[in-house]
Amino acid sequence: MNVKFPHRWLRFSLRTMFMVVTLLCCWLGWESNIVRGRQVLLKELRAMPSMHIVTADEWSNHFLPEMPASPVASVPLVRRWLGDEAIQVVWYARHLHGLSEAERSRMERVLPEAQLLEDLPPWF
Repeated sequence: MNVKFPHRWLRFSLRTMFMVVTLLCCWLGWESNIVRGRQVLLKELRAMPSMHIVTADEWSNHFLPEMPASPVASVPLVRRWLGDEAIQVVWYARHLHGLSEAERSRMERVLPEAQLLEDLPPWF
């Protein structure tokens, strides 16, 4: 009896599946760590009275019609699923808080999509 079975395209071993799942979990853990770091920094910044943070949603809903056209900031979809939010603008007053260059470079590194402006907004 010479019976031929249909050719299966998705054939892989259990070891391959474990490797793929491990790599996926490592990548997801990396993204989750980035989101947690951003949330910690945003919590610190929101606690400071000399900081004003505008998210991309607030920017597109309230400020975009009055402001000159600028691209709305975004974060990857996976990070949004993990609870991250895009930050459009961070206004700060260096003379009120005494923001050091190390703190400013940390903000630039953790919030790469945000514009960092040194003066407080006019309505503040």
